[in-house]
Amino acid sequence: MSEFFFEDSHELRYTNKGCVPIRGIIESLEALEGIVHETPFVLNGLTQSDAIIRVEIDIKNIAAGSLIEQFVVRYFFKDEEGFNNWIQQVRKKTGMDDGKIVIPALIGSAITAVVMFGIVKAMPAGTPDQATNTVSGNNNVVVNFVGQTLNMDAATVEEIITRSVRNQKKLAENAVKLVKPGKLDSNAEIIMDQNNQLSISSATIKAAPGVYEPPKPAEKIDKYERAMVQIRGSDRDRYKKGWSVILPQIVDHRVRLLLDESIDLNKLASRDKVYANIDVTFKFDKKQNDYKVVEVYMNSWDDSD
Repeated sequence: MSEFFFEDSHELRYTNKGCVPIRGIIESLEALEGIVHETPFVLNGLTQSDAIIRVEIDIKNIAAGSLIEQFVVRYFFKDEEGFNNWIQQVRKKTGMDDGKIVIPALIGSAITAVVMFGIVKAMPAGTPDQATNTVSGNNNVVVNFVGQTLNMDAATVEEIITRSVRNQKKLAENAVKLVKPGKLDSNAEIIMDQNNQLSISSATIKAAPGVYEPPKPAEKIDKYERAMVQIRGSDRDRYKKGWSVILPQIVDHRVRLLLDESIDLNKLASRDKVYANIDVTFKFDKKQNDYKVVEVYMNSWDDSD
């Protein structure tokens, strides 16, 4: 049996009053494609099925003035029976006699919800509360629409989207690229299918980063060879406690020092300064949006100096 597909048309409207550069349009279309490719997993999750096996997207029309991207999505199923079973799942979720009626709204809202999830994930650490709250509020409106469509609470919708999206970093990057043309006009919004409940507000577009930067790892370790280490605290009986150091040009205040057990504690304690091979542990401080040294591990030191 051959695959069966369901085809549906949608529209993404940027309410910009000015022109959008070709490069911006291309990037937004590429981003839209990447976002749509996440939606089969989200729709399967929302309908508690695995019926949708893939999706294709084609551009139907691009209109100038307000930038309008009209596109066609085709969701593929194993066969027609698989599609009909999925429709039954939708019917049960929505309580409607004909599950097909709600499919366009479900698809449009799912795409918008995935975009908003990407924007939420793209917000960098240290973003002011006002901007974070703006994006969160916009996200809540879209998620609530999805929930109302499927008789599902918003928290469940968010949980399903979170676990269904395969690559959250790539989605965040695509969401930023999708909204970027809207940044050219301070009053621009992005509206899905002429539905104001499925819109990305001008405030959200302003709050979204212009370029996506992956989140910093919570912790990192950098290795240094023959780094200057100034001894500030010592304990001749213990390798893991009582030691502290300053590392010129790396950290100018005391930090904890751990020592490899091959090191002679008495020799090291007799020195004020040594050159050593060290591992420096940094932890990311969200408030400062920067890394701070929290610990130093000394593997060995040059006692010939």
